[in-house]
Amino acid sequence: MKHLSGHDAWNHAEVALLASGEASIDDLSGLRKKGRVSFYADPLSWLVEESVDRAIANCPADLDADPEGVGLITMSDECTMRTMREIARRVPTGRPSPLRFSGANPGSAGVLAAITHGFKGPSLTLSMRPELGLTAAIALAGAWLAQGHASSVVVSGHFPGPPRHTVQSVVVTGRPRTGAQRP
Repeated sequence: MKHLSGHDAWNHAEVALLASGEASIDDLSGLRKKGRVSFYADPLSWLVEESVDRAIANCPADLDADPEGVGLITMSDECTMRTMREIARRVPTGRPSPLRFSGANPGSAGVLAAITHGFKGPSLTLSMRPELGLTAAIALAGAWLAQGHASSVVVSGHFPGPPRHTVQSVVVTGRPRTGAQRP
């Protein structure tokens, strides 16, 4: 498993790494945080949220000061497959809960972190392995930052293992340009 923060593509990007965080678990099936925002969120969403929490805790910048400016990019080729399969298993019984449908949306894998932190910047889920999506994620984060759509971006990648499910998250901001001022 490659580490997002150690990937060579960051060295050639128009973004600067501020912090990183990681969360792992052997089995996603039982991962739910009771008493928190969404009981019906997919288990991967909770692991992404934990990884983002850890990256933010390591970040020297106060992302909570500008929640409208924080963007999120999530990469996973599994996304919310567990919740989709659970709904599919319940269809023959005639009892699939409509409340589960929102948690099955592949884009919701990264949205839970935005909800818990109040982030309102742009967000995107790339439903592919991080090794394949990182170059696009870096380019997109750079574009959001350069165009003023975000002041910082959290990029997360899900590595399903074996042996463990791991989500790595990095916080990036734009690199200062020589002779130019950032808006």
